[in-house]
Amino acid sequence: TSRRLTDRMTFGVRHTEHEITDHLVAYYFGKPVEEGSILLFDEKDRLLSHISLGEGTVNYSDILPRKIIEYALRAGATKVMIAHNHPGGTAVASDADLRATEALRATLERSGIRLLAHYVVAELACCRVDRPLYSFGTGTGINVASKR
Repeated sequence: TSRRLTDRMTFGVRHTEHEITDHLVAYYFGKPVEEGSILLFDEKDRLLSHISLGEGTVNYSDILPRKIIEYALRAGATKVMIAHNHPGGTAVASDADLRATEALRATLERSGIRLLAHYVVAELACCRVDRPLYSFGTGTGINVASKR
């Protein structure tokens, strides 16, 4: 993992989508098995924490809604992003990723937590499940969350 890029994430402040995807690419770079993680945000879109949800196998990681809800409530988060890697694969969401995202979105909403995004990372690429592929270092820095 490139510590220089992952260490740039400051907690308690807002970040652009570009900063977040760069952080995720650095965080997952070189990991040999799938791992899920969550980024927790407050009501003002400030990053509170980035937490690993644990490792899976070469092609599977389990992201449990209950764990996400517990972490979010403990941190006082009202919004979350989830991410996982595809080691040795491509940064493209599978049908299972799409189904899991929608199921998780519905479950979190019932708990008063908003799912902002789900990212899939492979090598130096990051794909938002509902958007096209993003390659490392080429973003424009769009704000992730809506301003309310």
